[in-house]
Amino acid sequence: MTRHRDLLVQARGALRHGNALWAASGYGPMAEGARDAYTQMRAFQDATIFGMTGEPEYAVLYLRWEVTFPEEWRAPNANMWSPWARKEGALRRLGREGVPARVKDSAVELLDAVLRRPYRRKDWNYAEVARRVDYADRLDVLYREQPLRAEFIQYVIANPQVHITRKTWTRWLERTGHSAANADHSR
Repeated sequence: MTRHRDLLVQARGALRHGNALWAASGYGPMAEGARDAYTQMRAFQDATIFGMTGEPEYAVLYLRWEVTFPEEWRAPNANMWSPWARKEGALRRLGREGVPARVKDSAVELLDAVLRRPYRRKDWNYAEVARRVDYADRLDVLYREQPLRAEFIQYVIANPQVHITRKTWTRWLERTGHSAANADHSR
């Protein structure tokens, strides 16, 4: 975890530096020296958490940041572009490419936290990740705290042919006779 914390500190510093350069440029053409520094900063970002370089550790760490420090994660000075799009991209990558054994425990801990909190934008993408880590083993605890979510995750895991979209949850609620108005996950 220390390695991840160090990377996060470095990535945050790179992001702050890049945002300052971008803001100083008036969001337009940069002076040559600023352009070089900005290019170096972007290269660093692309090689760490913000670039989602294919290393699942970075994706899980980025998603953990959103869970643990949502105000900081959403802050305008923490993001040059949409954090929601980056979140969706990280989740899609983990869902599509899978969760390697080396980060499975971290991904399961992340799912535990996400499925117990109120819904946040793009959280529907976690359903595919639950398939990839075989979350079925943890559903008993989730049933006690979030029965609808547990039932939905069980359905998704048991039906791998179901393509998960943002409408999957609401359609499942309708089919099973649950009210979307009473489910905090329906947003």
